[in-house]
Amino acid sequence: MQIVAPDMVPEAIPPKLFRPPEDWRKRGQMSRLILGVLRTAKAPMTTREIAAQMILERGLAMDDRMLRLMTKRVAGALGDQREKGRATSDAGLGTYQLWTVAK
Repeated sequence: MQIVAPDMVPEAIPPKLFRPPEDWRKRGQMSRLILGVLRTAKAPMTTREIAAQMILERGLAMDDRMLRLMTKRVAGALGDQREKGRATSDAGLGTYQLWTVAK
């Protein structure tokens, strides 16, 4: 940087924001993160709770839009994991499902 732009201060360059990929499920990263969250959980978790935990772990901005988006992605990935026998769900309060790692 100092050769090309000696007057530029590197600290003044804003960091690049992380943008989640369109579909993490196909790459496996989303499923690994979800199963990791469920393994460390002390009790079964809802899809929304898992999504909120993942947003915090990834250091993303916690807003309603991101939470809704991540909840949808978590729900899709959990459905795939249930089909593979890696996660199970039980009925929770109302329409919520409580997720755990399959044993």
